Amino acid sequence: MPRWRRYVSCEAPAVAGDGDGKEIWDRPTSCAGWNLLDLLGHMTAQNHGFAAAARGEGGLPAHWRVPDIAAGPACAYAESVAAIIVPFAEAGGGDREFVLPQLGRAFPGRVAVSFHFLDLAVHAQDLARTPRSGRRPGR
Repeated sequence: MPRWRRYVSCEAPAVAGDGDGKEIWDRPTSCAGWNLLDLLGHMTAQNHGFAAAARGEGGLPAHWRVPDIAAGPACAYAESVAAIIVPFAEAGGGDREFVLPQLGRAFPGRVAVSFHFLDLAVHAQDLARTPRSGRRPGR
C-alpha cells in the first residue's frame, strides 16, 4: 500500500467522527446555510469533480453532484481525497484543459488545481471554525 493511502483510508484515525458521534454532522458551520455534513458533502463532490476534470471528464454533471454521504461522511470524504491524488499528479501541473462547469469554461490544469486548492483551504478554515457546541460560529 502506498504511504499516502494510509492517510486517506477509512481506517485512519482522522475519521473518528464516523463512529458514535454522528450528532456532530448537524453542527452549523460558518458557511451560511450549511451544517458540517453539507460542507463535507460539498468538499467531497468537488474532489470527485476535479478528479474527473483532470481525467478529461469534467463536463459530465454527474461528477459534480453532491453525493449522499450521511452513512459515513468522513469515510466518503477520505475516499474522495484518494480519488483525486493520481489524476492531479498526472495532469494537475500542466496545461491540459480542465472543464469546470461551475465557471462555464475550461482552464489549464495548473490554474484549475489552484482553484481547487484555494477552495479546500477556505473550507478547511470553515471546518476548523465549526464549534464543538451547536452555536453558530462567530456568535
